[in-house]
This record gives sequence, structure tokens and C-alpha cells, in this order.
Amino acid sequence: MDGSQHISFEAPREGTLLALLNQSQDCIKILSPNGTLGFMSETGQKIMEIDSFDQVMGEPWWALWPEDSQVLISDAVTRAIDGESSRFEAFCPTAKGTPRWWEVAVSPIRDESGQITHIMSISRDVTMTRAEQLADQARAVAAEHTAQVQTMIAHESRHRLKNLLTVVSSLTTLVSRHANSVSEFQSRLRAHLNHMARAQDLLIGTNRRSATLRETVTAVLEADGRLRIADIPRVSISDQAVQLLALALGELQTNAIKHGALSVDTGSVILKTKEKDGAIHVTWVEDCGEERPEPELTKGSGVELIRRMMSMQSDGVQFTWTGKGLRVSFALPAV
Repeated sequence: MDGSQHISFEAPREGTLLALLNQSQDCIKILSPNGTLGFMSETGQKIMEIDSFDQVMGEPWWALWPEDSQVLISDAVTRAIDGESSRFEAFCPTAKGTPRWWEVAVSPIRDESGQITHIMSISRDVTMTRAEQLADQARAVAAEHTAQVQTMIAHESRHRLKNLLTVVSSLTTLVSRHANSVSEFQSRLRAHLNHMARAQDLLIGTNRRSATLRETVTAVLEADGRLRIADIPRVSISDQAVQLLALALGELQTNAIKHGALSVDTGSVILKTKEKDGAIHVTWVEDCGEERPEPELTKGSGVELIRRMMSMQSDGVQFTWTGKGLRVSFALPAV
């Protein structure tokens, strides 16, 4: 009678245990000590998209995983046999190829004497959680990138504004020294600021701290039959050099129209540029078409302005008189 009672007691106990396992929303597996599958909960079969447990019964558990995870699974089985529990997160598609991420807990099962007889594996589908984590990481990376870009833009803006204010301050002082009236000061300063505005449009439009020499020259000067621009090398110059070159060329053109070669019908101008030893050499050559007496080149007519402005980033500027017109040469550092 005791035996029958024991059997009648064990049967419902086993059935209750199976019912509890099958009620879990996780994929519960019971493995033999050698790691082969002996049981998988009904819910586990569903989320693993296994039509029948017969498909995998007796198979090594790690054989169900991608090759790059099989060592991880085998190691978890070995640790369980040694009495150690483990937990990890890994990727494994279902039997029908649906991508899934799993949080897996592996534990030894002991009998009443304490001997390890089986291994239990509980796998929880964390695909949505993983996707949210990846999305959070992507948002964090994007936010960090945005912050870096904003910091870079702020730094660039400060750098450019500082250079611009330095040039404008020097420009205002120099123009005021040679202006004979308030209206002349306003007119000349406005003209110079317009030249600088063209340079700024070029730099802001390209969102760079430099621009090519060709871009700068063509933004300031409009070549025609009387103003010729020789071949320009493909080199870049810094933002401050762009501003100074725009001011110098604008002033030279204005001076040529008012007092120099472009003030007479027979006059012409050629702008020459070349790169040598890491510098851009610029030469402005005027030809009035006939011999003329040499004018005073030490002050006025923008000469002092150009000399002072170009000294900010070049080794100086040379003014010479060829007999038929003004020749101006200076150098700027290339980027």
C-alpha cells in the first residue's frame, strides 16, 4: 500500500510540474548531463518556432545555436555539470529563421542526494528590449555627434568672428587716417566691407575654414578685356588670408579705376599668381599704355592700407613703378 501511495503521490506531482513549466512564457529546456535536449516547454517550442519537439529531441543544445555562439553554450553546459550557474545574452534565430535575442540562465538540477542529474536552461526572448537598447545607443551616438558638431561650429564661429573683428578694426583705423571727410570715410569703408562680405559669403557658403585661391579671386574680381586673370594654381588659403586677399584686390582694383591703368582707355591690368615653397605669390601689374611719371607711393591711394593689412599674414608687400604703371607683389601662406 505504501508503494501505491508513493506512486499515486508522484504522478500528480510530475504532472503538476510539467503543467507549471508549460505555463511559463519563457523557453524552458531540460538537458541531460551531456548537453542533449530531453524536454522543451510548449511555450518554448512556440517561441522557438519548433513544430514538434521530435525535431530536436536528443540533439546537443549548442547545435541549435549559430556557430559563433556554440562555444558559449558548450561552456555553460560544462559549468552546470561542475555545479555552477551562469547567465548570458546571445543571438539565435528560431527554427524558421526569425531573428531573436535571448537572455539565458543555465543551472544544474540535483537529486535528493545532491548529485547533478540534469541541467535546466531558461531562455527569455529579449529581442524588443535589445532593439530598444540598440536604438538608445544609436540615439546616444547621434546626440554625441550633434553635440560635437555644435561645439565645432561654435568654435569655428568664434575663430572666424575673432579674425573678422581684427581685420575690421585695423581696416577702420587705416581708412580713417587717409579719409579727408566723413563721407569719404563712409564710402571707402563701405567699399572695403563689401569686399569682405564677398569673402565671408564664400567661406560661409562652403562652411570651411579655407577656400581655394581661384574661388577667392573670382569672388572679388570680374575679369574682362582690360582686367585679365592669369592661370591660378589649385591651392587653398586660410579664412583670414581670404579676407585679406579680398581687401587687397578690391583696393587695387578701386585704385586702378580711380587713379591707375583702368582710369585711361589704353590701360590694362593682369593678375598673376603662383605657388612656391608653401606660399601663394600674387602679382598685380598695371599698364597705362604709355610712359607716365612715377607717382608718390608712400601714402594715400590705398597703398598704406594694403601695406598694413597684408602685413598681418604675409612677409610684406612691394610697390614698384614700371614706367607705365604700378606693380604690386606679396605672398600669402597656402593651407
